Amino acid sequence: MDKLLNGFNLRNLLAILSLFPFLSFAQTEPSQGKWSVGLHFAPEYSYRSLQSENDWYGMVAYRDKIEIPSFGFTTGASVLYKLNRRISVETGLKFSDKHYSSTYRDIIFEVDEGLRKFKSSSHFYYLSIPMKGTYNVYSGKIKVYVAAAVYCDLSWWLKQ
Repeated sequence: MDKLLNGFNLRNLLAILSLFPFLSFAQTEPSQGKWSVGLHFAPEYSYRSLQSENDWYGMVAYRDKIEIPSFGFTTGASVLYKLNRRISVETGLKFSDKHYSSTYRDIIFEVDEGLRKFKSSSHFYYLSIPMKGTYNVYSGKIKVYVAAAVYCDLSWWLKQ
């Protein structure tokens, strides 16, 4: 796991994963309808980053030692409407669960109970309403377009 988090290996992994959209093929014929509906699911590898003032370096080092990344996900649905052959608008609803957890630690709750194992997990939930507009500049074998998006997010946190 430590090798995966190494900066060099992580950069290589991200570079390879970013090539997947270029290696896949989508529909070749433009659809005739004005409306499109889509579903989305993406597994995600989540972690957190801590920064500290001078007097908190010990706490940051301790948390970096015991906290580990975890897998989360984003899922949702979207609706696209084509105003004309160049302009389209898209909206939807997405739900995300991003989290990190700790390694198992030995804890003594009571003197007579003995040693117990303890693990914590922090979940961050997001409900998003994305709004996106797209303008197709050129549509040939290569498509050139300009897009702008705004997200309205509602988030909450749960520690287990």
